[in-house]
Parts: sequence; C-alpha cells; structure tokens
Amino acid sequence: MQRRLQLGVAALLVAALAGSVLLYAGLNRREAVAAMPAEGLVLLPEPKAVPAFQLETHRGGQFHTQDLAGHWTYLFFGFTNCPHICPTTVAVMAEAEAQIRALPRGDAFRGLFISVDPERDDIASIAAFLGRFSDGFLGLRGTRSEVLKVAQDVSVAFATVPDGQGGLTVEHSSHIVLIDPEGRYRGIIKRPRKAEALVSAFRRLAV
Repeated sequence: MQRRLQLGVAALLVAALAGSVLLYAGLNRREAVAAMPAEGLVLLPEPKAVPAFQLETHRGGQFHTQDLAGHWTYLFFGFTNCPHICPTTVAVMAEAEAQIRALPRGDAFRGLFISVDPERDDIASIAAFLGRFSDGFLGLRGTRSEVLKVAQDVSVAFATVPDGQGGLTVEHSSHIVLIDPEGRYRGIIKRPRKAEALVSAFRRLAV
C-alpha cells in the first residue's frame, strides 16, 4: 500500500512537472504564445523579486539573495547523479557560456546550479560535477527546506521518488530560470534547448 501510494504521488508529480510550467510562470496561454519565440524563451508579464535566501556555495562560501545582482543568471535546479537531463542541460549552458562571453556585456552572464538532492549532494560532489563543464559555474546547496523555498519562489518543483530499482531519484522541473541584474525573476527557457537558443535569449535580454 505504501509503495503504491509513493508511485501514485510520483506519477502526479511527473504530470505536474510536464504540464504546469506556464502556470508556474504566471502566464496565460495568449501571453505565453506572444512571449515564446523559437528558442523557448518565456518571460513573465512583470519581473518578480526573489525573496531572501542564503545557501552554501561549492567553493565554501555563502551565497545570498543580493549576490544575484549584477548578472544575467541562468539558474538550473538539478542533482549530480541525474542520468540525462542535468548533465545535458549544464553542458548546453557551458557551450552557451563560451559564446556569450565573447558578446558585448557577456561578462554579465553567470551559470548557477542549485542541488535538489541535498541529502546526497555534498560540496565535493557538486564541485566535481560542475568541473566537468565549466570552471565559471557556481553550485549551491542547502537543507531540503531551504532549497524548496528558493525553488518555489522561482516556479520550480522537485521531489524525491522511488526509481523503480529499489533506490531513489529526484523528479524536478527542467527549465532554466532567468534572473536579471536587479536580482529579479524574469522568466524561463524551456526544453528542448540548444546553446544557440541560450545565446539568443541573452542577446534579447541584455540590451
């Protein structure tokens, strides 16, 4: 009975993650169509302030809400043992980073990764994971409640669920969250993604 309940919760979560991105982003269908060019960029009707938070960085320091200021932050929530979506997305972000750095104002770009598996992702594992892609990306971790609050504030859902093989995995939203240089939540970039789409979004926004 308990296992069936867990699987039922997992199925509902997967369905919610697949179908509710536009709802999370606060857009109605007409606004979404108008705001979504080929690169999958979806902007909020109005920027939203990101409530205060504090998380630990993979470099050993602390990251606060005010540290979002001054950058166009591409924020991805994932976990280091993720088999497909997380490494693929971070690799695309790294490819885009190399191109964005060459653009005017390209130094305003920042890649940020927040672990949604805080019980298993320690500082060393996050550092090793990000090191496979970019030395410039910053990884953050916190308690489950701390990460959950930040995720909810930027329209991301996640939950630990059975993996069907006797272990656990994490189902999570797969979009990239966009934070502007004023530290405000501006929108998302949806899947599927290519580096060119992330570069195009930066050109569109950082003007």
